[in-house]
Amino acid sequence: AVAELVRVTRPGGHVLVSVMSLVGAVQAYVDAVVDVTGRYGIEVTERIVTTGWLPEGPELGHLAMKLFRWRELRELLQPHGEIVAASATGLLRPSKQPDDPELRALLGRLELELAREPGALDCAPHILAVLRRPGP
Repeated sequence: AVAELVRVTRPGGHVLVSVMSLVGAVQAYVDAVVDVTGRYGIEVTERIVTTGWLPEGPELGHLAMKLFRWRELRELLQPHGEIVAASATGLLRPSKQPDDPELRALLGRLELELAREPGALDCAPHILAVLRRPGP
């Protein structure tokens, strides 16, 4: 899929990729992980965490999908161009959004600042990356 996205992008153009983060999803949905383990067994949960493959199932809440670690996504993208930006999304998840617009704006700025840190890329439910296609 990445090769096709790059193929149809003009030389020097950009491809934006968004994936679910394995580490971030487990962290954000640990209660659901415990529930899924109770329904499907420890082996299924360990296989999901080891491989990143979330199978389809009535209690899993998703179609089958691949959850990525940042290093896996980086290794997938690097042969196709230059990764020019990467960020975690959903890094800050307050239990209640503040009513104060200035405080909401501050949280937005903090997330933008912190989510670019290499150590944060795995820690939110999604990872965004921008790949530049080689060009003239």
